[in-house]
Amino acid sequence: MKVSGLRARLGGARLRLGDHPYAKELASLGLPKRALLSQSAANVEMTFGDGHPI
Repeated sequence: MKVSGLRARLGGARLRLGDHPYAKELASLGLPKRALLSQSAANVEMTFGDGHPI
């Protein structure tokens, strides 16, 4: 994996939940809460092996 432009911010980012069923499930777990930190990358390159039928 090759990563460039990696940025991190203490204090995290604000999380807003919508009305999707997944959002309701996350809300039942106590979200949204403020994250401890957030991280982003400008570019990520990865190489994966051959696919296999499952």
